[in-house]
Amino acid sequence: MKITFLLPHLKPAGGVFAPFMFAHHLSKRGHHVTIAVESKVWTRYVRNLFHSRTHPLLPRDSAVRIKRVKDFSELPDGDAFISASWVSAKKLQNLKISAKKFDYVQHDERLYHGDPKLVEETYRYPIIRIPNATWLQRMFKTEFHEDTTLLINAVDCEQFHPNKRTRSPDDGVTKVLVLHHDYEWKGTKEGVE
Repeated sequence: MKITFLLPHLKPAGGVFAPFMFAHHLSKRGHHVTIAVESKVWTRYVRNLFHSRTHPLLPRDSAVRIKRVKDFSELPDGDAFISASWVSAKKLQNLKISAKKFDYVQHDERLYHGDPKLVEETYRYPIIRIPNATWLQRMFKTEFHEDTTLLINAVDCEQFHPNKRTRSPDDGVTKVLVLHHDYEWKGTKEGVE
């Protein structure tokens, strides 16, 4: 299959990390996967030539292609287009393509990431929604009367080793990792408490 992920940016952040990993694993299964981002600067042509397969969020051996375009409408059609934010979902809705349209929803973006009315408008588009949390799945069911398929971000056991212990079981030390973030809603303060 030809699968294209539409991302709002390529910055190393959690919101784009999950689509990068999905893209990589889909490519390992033999699919032709592209991650696309809009870029208005002319250097996109140079970056497409020399950096179309490199990004800090992709393994070095990844077959995923990164494509910077002035507008998503420049992308070739395929089998599936997957947006990863309300902004890219809005643009996906307007694309004239035969590919199936999906929206991978990682948060209720009405709360913090955009004008609530504009975000809600994208949640009403006839796009197949894929939430990453049960609370989002319930939200789509109760507020939008939409049945969705849940796709949870799992822990990558190749990167994190929950079963490999480097300490003796009786040393009495327990370590807990807590997200550090400046956004109050991320709960860092509550996590520390």
